[in-house]
Amino acid sequence: MTSATMVHEAPSLRREWRMNGGYDVVMHMIIIILNIAAILYMRKHKIPLDDQLWGPLIDFTACYFAGWLISCAFWCTAAIEDVSLPEALCIAYIMGRVCHTLGFCIFLGLLYSISHRLPLYFGLPCSLWLLPAMIAPCCPCLWRGEQAWWKFVNQPPESADTIV
Repeated sequence: MTSATMVHEAPSLRREWRMNGGYDVVMHMIIIILNIAAILYMRKHKIPLDDQLWGPLIDFTACYFAGWLISCAFWCTAAIEDVSLPEALCIAYIMGRVCHTLGFCIFLGLLYSISHRLPLYFGLPCSLWLLPAMIAPCCPCLWRGEQAWWKFVNQPPESADTIV
């Protein structure tokens, strides 16, 4: 008689968070709040927007909202059809990351108008988050290996039984 053990594996919470729309919603909210706070600070203290930043900020803002709409459309399509289409989720995920980068560039531009040193103080520490966040979508092969790696790490150590 053979026995079989069936193990139900649920996807990790980190993967679920990363691959659903929750991460995008939170990041968009954080970026929008930061940008609104910078704009309100500039208006309260009557700080003008730097003349060289008008064009790039308008371009980045237009691309940010266009990408945000595309990302939302793909997330909603995947949620309504209840089908995890890898192409749709991948496009939504990458568009979300591009939008986060554009939103952060808008924030750095507003900080540059407030003080020329502020973007440096915010930009360098935040680049530690930004670089891995932008590189990760380009390496889906790492995601596939991640689950196998943690299975290997979490398995109990093998014990050798000596039969005499």
